[in-house]
Amino acid sequence: MMARRWIFRLAGTLLVILSAPGTGPLGAQGAAVTGVLSAQWGDPSAPGGVPELRWILADDRGQTRSVVISAAQLARAGGLRGLDRRRVSVSGLLLSALRLGPGEAPAIQASSIQPLGAAGAEGALQFGSKPYAVLLCKFSDIPAEPRPPSDFVALMSNSYPNLDHYYREVSANQMNMAGTEVFGWFTLPQPRSSYVNGTSPNLILLGRDCAAAADPTVDFSPFAGIITQYNGDLGGSAWGGAMGITVDGQTRLWPFTWMPQWAMELSMYGVYAHEVGHSLGLPHSSGPYGATYDSKWDVMSNSYIAFYAPGNAYVGGHTIAYHKDLLGWIAGGRKVTVTGPAVQTLTLEAGAFPSPGSDPLMVQIPIPGTTEFYTVESRRLAGYDASLPGAAVVLHRVTPGALTPAKVIDADGNGNPNDAGAQWLPGELFDDGNGIKMQVGAQTASGWTIVVTPGNILTVSGTGNGAGQVASLGGVSPAIGCGITSGTGAGSCIAAYYGNPNVTLTATPQGNSTFAGWSGACEGLGPCALPMTQARNVTAHFTTDCTVNVSATPGAGGAAAVTAGGAAGACGRSVTVTATPNAGYGFQHWTEGGVQQSLSAGYTFTASVPRSLVANFQAQCTLTLGAGPGGTATLTAGTAAGNCGRSVTVQATPAAGFTFGGWSDGGSVTPYTFALASDLTLSANFVIQCTVGVSAAPANTGTAVVSAGGATGVCGRSVTVSATATAGYAFQGWSEGGVTQSANAVYSFLATTNRTLVAGFSLLPVAVTIAETGAGSVTGACTALAGRSCTVQAVPGESLTITAVPSPGWRLKEWQGACGGAAPTCQFTPSAAMTVTAVMELSDAEGFLQTALVRLLGDPGSSSPECAYLDAQGNRNGLCDVGDLLAWLDTVPAAALSAGRKP
Repeated sequence: MMARRWIFRLAGTLLVILSAPGTGPLGAQGAAVTGVLSAQWGDPSAPGGVPELRWILADDRGQTRSVVISAAQLARAGGLRGLDRRRVSVSGLLLSALRLGPGEAPAIQASSIQPLGAAGAEGALQFGSKPYAVLLCKFSDIPAEPRPPSDFVALMSNSYPNLDHYYREVSANQMNMAGTEVFGWFTLPQPRSSYVNGTSPNLILLGRDCAAAADPTVDFSPFAGIITQYNGDLGGSAWGGAMGITVDGQTRLWPFTWMPQWAMELSMYGVYAHEVGHSLGLPHSSGPYGATYDSKWDVMSNSYIAFYAPGNAYVGGHTIAYHKDLLGWIAGGRKVTVTGPAVQTLTLEAGAFPSPGSDPLMVQIPIPGTTEFYTVESRRLAGYDASLPGAAVVLHRVTPGALTPAKVIDADGNGNPNDAGAQWLPGELFDDGNGIKMQVGAQTASGWTIVVTPGNILTVSGTGNGAGQVASLGGVSPAIGCGITSGTGAGSCIAAYYGNPNVTLTATPQGNSTFAGWSGACEGLGPCALPMTQARNVTAHFTTDCTVNVSATPGAGGAAAVTAGGAAGACGRSVTVTATPNAGYGFQHWTEGGVQQSLSAGYTFTASVPRSLVANFQAQCTLTLGAGPGGTATLTAGTAAGNCGRSVTVQATPAAGFTFGGWSDGGSVTPYTFALASDLTLSANFVIQCTVGVSAAPANTGTAVVSAGGATGVCGRSVTVSATATAGYAFQGWSEGGVTQSANAVYSFLATTNRTLVAGFSLLPVAVTIAETGAGSVTGACTALAGRSCTVQAVPGESLTITAVPSPGWRLKEWQGACGGAAPTCQFTPSAAMTVTAVMELSDAEGFLQTALVRLLGDPGSSSPECAYLDAQGNRNGLCDVGDLLAWLDTVPAAALSAGRKP
């Protein structure tokens, strides 16, 4: 339910579980009945509500009654698993009831409960198809049908987020609700007040009357459970569990739910999944703070973790691994129970959409000395778990006999079992303070790796050529009983301890052996007292004498000898061993069992245990370093003399005019680092270098670079130089000492001597357009006739001279552009593309007409300025014809012609 901090109602030591309203003592009448007992959970809708647990007994005479069981009785019977759906014998006092339904017997206040036969069915295995009969029942005084049956058909279907789909995913397709059918609405024989007294519904009467109303039309034989849905409130709670009823003429125990009207509203998907979970035998889980509905990690706690807008209702997530295990949905091979003494590293796979592999889906860590245990599971954001607080490893402490067995381990203790304190991520360590530890490693594609330590581990081992027994004193459990012969242990030599006990070990030699003392976590010859607050290692040394054996490695490297105290003798004597290296070798150290003992070639010690010492020698290698003409070579790291295999670094430094040409052993880099495997004479080689210098001229007209081969390098190398002109300039060629070398902007050559190259650039020519308007022409750089233009390519900075030549009857009015004024000749210096125009004007219309007539009569196709002018004013057909003349005359005032002046 929604993160609500609710607690179970306790009245003294009694857990009150009355089913029928208006109950009380029925005199002092006693009764003893036998039948099947089942639990019903009431889950409130309101914040701050309190969950309620009831018990119903279907007795052997076909009657059904409520049973009141104290908390102490429930605990003695083993909790829910000890009583739920189990055959029992109950004796106690009968309680009166204001109204009993047909076949309902008075409630009984149990004074004793005796389980009969096998354990109960709480969490009984659930596999295959589990179809439910959904019965829609309305009170006789409430005719409303809040939802049509089709809504419940959809609710039970195999599509998200409906019940068949939900349980297929949560069970990893091991259980489904296929075959579920919806029936009703049926009318109950009584009004709501006959079934519900305040906040106390009569579950027996409700269930039996609803089933009886449906019985004539419903064949119950195909169904595994019954869901009853009512059109009114049932005292504020929805209920789930089991109850014995008679349908189709047969009495049997049915998984059963009682759903109030509010279960069809905002809470629909979540509360249905929750109560069906109770009908399958699941209890609640929670955080550790006394609130039942505060854990978003379990639909059996908070079943409202995501809002599904299309259905306008809340959806729950998966149930926890402990519950899945109760229902058989975690195969035996995918549940690992970690017991001492070994530390186990496991790859824990998430429970949502598990692969068909073998990685565990649940790890169970027993708490020694109790029936309790920790569970470890991996949760990921997928499917119905997509809205969990986070993807993480989640731990619960499980007390099997408790009403709420599984409670979240929340490290920060802040009252919120959903925050970071309950999400165990890589590097985080759970330590219960008594020896059990769980550390999260790396995240995998499907979960996480974890390392589980079932307790503080004590490891006992032995050395020496003797024999003995190491044992723990007192009644500490588990006990150590480790037999050691010639350093090999047998028996109980490793134990994991919980609760940080003090463990005392004794060492007893056998035969002619002597106990020579402890090493590791203990020293000396007496008992070894160990506070087992952490992992500890202890070695017991048993010997028949204290021999000292020596050897040398490698054999060619030198000799090892016992030079004082003797190789054999009593324990406690002083012994000296001496290592002598052969030529070309150096002494390194003494070792025993691969562990360094001394750096002195002469090593003196007290032989309190047998010793096997090895003198370690290392071949010596010398580096002789030299350099050829043109530079020097130096040793910058390592030593010239020392152990073969050591790392050395040499540096070559060329003199001016030279470059490094490589090492005599083929090395080509400097500095040069390598492992010296043998004596080596190494020389640095140098070669004369040739430089290539480049520049651009004039300045700022382009760039010149050495684009390949380097400006400095070995003579004879291939070099490429590249020239790039600045905008407005063109590359002219490469030159050296004023002599052209190449016309190519990219110039490659062999650098056999020092070179100094210049990339030459010049300005690009610009287009100068010379135009004429009127009759006449412009001559000089190019010729432009009347009304036309010509273009010349000019070098910026060089001057041009042009002259305006008017036709007869015309004169130069002005220059436009780079030239100004009305002088016939203009000289200018272009710096960019430009246009210069000679503007002519008519000065003598009659004279022009005479000239034009001559042209017209003499050569109509003449290209004279006069004809060109007339054609531009006329029909523009490229000829000097009558049409052109007439068009021009239309534009000239008669007075101008008669007066012979400018029109």
